[in-house]
Amino acid sequence: MEEAIQYADDLRASNAGTQDLLGTHDTMMLRTAETATGKTTGGKKKKRTSKRESVKARARQIVERTALMHDGAKDNAQLSAFQGSGLKGKEFGRQWNKAFPCSKLTTAEAKAVLPYFDVDGSGDIDGAEFLVKFFDLSQKMKREQRGEHRVRSAYLEQKRLEQEGVEQRKEEARVAAALKIEFTKEDKKEALRKLKKAALEYKTRWTPRSMGGMQGLSGFEGTKISPVVLRSLLQRTFDLNLSRKELGALIQAIQGHGSQVVDGKNFVTFFHRLGAKAQKQQKHRLAIRREWDALVEEAAEQKRRENEDFDVVDGGFGAYHPLDLESAYAKLGERATWQVRSRPLTQQFTEGGPLNPRDFRRRVRSEFDVDLTERELSAVVASLNEGGADADAELVDGQRFLKRMNMLNSTARRLPRVEKTPVAGDWIRNERYNARPITADRYTNQDLFSPKRQFAKFTAFDPCGVDRQTLMRVTGRTPSPVKKKALRQRLGVDVSRRDNMEFLR
Repeated sequence: MEEAIQYADDLRASNAGTQDLLGTHDTMMLRTAETATGKTTGGKKKKRTSKRESVKARARQIVERTALMHDGAKDNAQLSAFQGSGLKGKEFGRQWNKAFPCSKLTTAEAKAVLPYFDVDGSGDIDGAEFLVKFFDLSQKMKREQRGEHRVRSAYLEQKRLEQEGVEQRKEEARVAAALKIEFTKEDKKEALRKLKKAALEYKTRWTPRSMGGMQGLSGFEGTKISPVVLRSLLQRTFDLNLSRKELGALIQAIQGHGSQVVDGKNFVTFFHRLGAKAQKQQKHRLAIRREWDALVEEAAEQKRRENEDFDVVDGGFGAYHPLDLESAYAKLGERATWQVRSRPLTQQFTEGGPLNPRDFRRRVRSEFDVDLTERELSAVVASLNEGGADADAELVDGQRFLKRMNMLNSTARRLPRVEKTPVAGDWIRNERYNARPITADRYTNQDLFSPKRQFAKFTAFDPCGVDRQTLMRVTGRTPSPVKKKALRQRLGVDVSRRDNMEFLR
């Protein structure tokens, strides 16, 4: 008994939160008690009941509420206090209050409810009688509650369906009114575009999950489909949202003019035809795209083949193209004819051993007024190191560079300055001529001389007078034509003066 009392005290705190949940059923039990005692709910004056009947009704209400809230799986330990026998009214009330501290009974209420649990009419109850009657009451109250819940749910569902029916009838009226509105070609085009996209998706990548769990076109198998149902099916199945004008245009495209309903068979046929047409167009676009990609790949491959002649200087100094080598030697060949032969300046290419590329470019700029780009510098370094040791792949032999410049200079001096035979009367007398024979042992016409302006005109591709055949023979490569004027020509500076040369540096 003491263990049961202790257990009831421990449950007092845990059951305190359930008190607020009992208000709804208290009202129901109170209404039952009022009915049992003869009270009426009409406008008539309520009759007073005896004190005993009131206590009995209140006790029955508390017991029913407790039986309703009892959980047989969790609260079996509460009923351990009723394991004894021979419980009368006062002892029964004490054990009840220990087992259910949140639903206490007074002594009068315990005596009033005692006959309900006294099955054999002995005037007292034992544990078996109480438990059987209590569990029966609990199941009965829960069945009644579930029944009331079903009735209430059915009533609410009926109200919801009625409301949906009203809304559907309103929507059908709006759609019917919209179908009578003159829609434009843009509305029809947009509706067909959306449906074509859905049809293409259905034919290429359709799965029940991708289409919202719907079984494809099974929802469109009805004989007659109203506009509201059609729009709902399109939205649920294909996630397709159509305006009222677009829906009217689609219905007219499927059924013809004047139709306000859609035949399910006609819609499925129209849908499949639209999907097949879209799939055919997609295949055509893919074929064109593959052909275009093939052409682009062919052009890229051709470009890669053209760039295969790129050379890379050993050691990772830089990359260049043969055109860069031609451009570099065109710049150097232009300065080969007026190379300054003072020893202090040319000596800077021979002192200190091989030069690194940066120092070499600085000295070329200082001596010859030639500014080489990174790629041109890489080309010159690679050409000067051909056949050399791998250890000096990134260094420049200054002596070899000067020999190359002297070769370009001597070659330029042996070349003729006249590119074509002069026409009679084209030249005038008293002109300053500057022309040299091609070579001493070959036939030359000593009378063929060209004025300086004709020299500038005929040799505009290479101001230094070195032709492509000579460079091919000397360097093994040919330069690209030089189209831009040199810096000294753009500035109009006479390079014969030493101070002007210092200015250009």
